[in-house]
Amino acid sequence: LLSLLVSISILKVDCRDKLQEEETDEPKNYTYGDLGEKCFGTIGRCLTEILILVSQAGGSVAYLVFIGENLHSVFSQLMSPAGFIFAVFLPVQIALSFILSLSSLSPFSIFADVCNVLAVAIVIRKDLQLIDHPFANRSAFNGVLAIPYAFGVAVFCFEGFSMILALESSMAERRKFRWVLSQAVVGIIVLYVCFGVCGYLAYGEATRDIITLNLPNSWSSAAVKVSAVYIIYIV
Repeated sequence: LLSLLVSISILKVDCRDKLQEEETDEPKNYTYGDLGEKCFGTIGRCLTEILILVSQAGGSVAYLVFIGENLHSVFSQLMSPAGFIFAVFLPVQIALSFILSLSSLSPFSIFADVCNVLAVAIVIRKDLQLIDHPFANRSAFNGVLAIPYAFGVAVFCFEGFSMILALESSMAERRKFRWVLSQAVVGIIVLYVCFGVCGYLAYGEATRDIITLNLPNSWSSAAVKVSAVYIIYIV
């Protein structure tokens, strides 16, 4: 999984650099569709934009499922099933997608980052408390059939990469963006690998698709789940 994460991140950074090479002095913000058209014509543009649309739609659905499952686990006595929560949050999420200026969300994003750090720290702390014999009954490779799943997870880890060009265009000093992007990618890879390894060593084959659902019923676990929902919903 680590090699897949590194390979995919390198490909995406390289794709962004290729697009930057096509920029001119004209005040225009280029898109991945422009790069697809430059390489393969109109078909390339259409295919690129369709693939981005599918990846973003898939990621959004996964996030909504995450929100529904976590809220249902915390407020199971007060709220309807996760599917109903999904349906309620979907229209609001669609409305938020029409916000074109990322800077307008910066105050909420900063608070979400703080919540994210605290939530990850609490989850890893609980994982470490459960690790008794780290490598006992743990399989590092689950067969060839697990490779497509691992590849899908690696791609999903960087599903927000389509926002990179928008972030770059909002920077005051765009020439520094490559260095900032490289730091962010390395940090994300390290965080995901540590998070995944700790979770698997703690729960083994009992690890849920949504790791927060493995947490015990406590106020700290509830705080983590609510914080994670806020992070996903706003960011």
